[in-house]
Amino acid sequence: MIQSTIIVPVQDNDGQPFERRQWDALEARLLALAGGWTRQPESEGAWAGPDGRVHTDRSRLYMLAFGSWRTLGDFIALADWVRVEFRQEAVMVVIAGIPDVLGPGRG
Repeated sequence: MIQSTIIVPVQDNDGQPFERRQWDALEARLLALAGGWTRQPESEGAWAGPDGRVHTDRSRLYMLAFGSWRTLGDFIALADWVRVEFRQEAVMVVIAGIPDVLGPGRG
């Protein structure tokens, strides 16, 4: 099994919380992709933008387990969908213990 995590902030950069329909859509996609998911309690974090401004946020961490590396392309596509649907500049994922920040046109 390949354990993977996607981190999704609970509100956009303007402080607007996301709608229940967005969370329902995400959780349905996670279920379809991995057959199940586990959400850790909300976490808090901070990150520095390119201009040096420090942003703080609360996020939901969704953990999934894949039976094959072949599924990871679909997981990356899901991360791209999250970035757009949840109005994020980038989305952090952890795949088999390796973190990455996925933004438009980035690895």
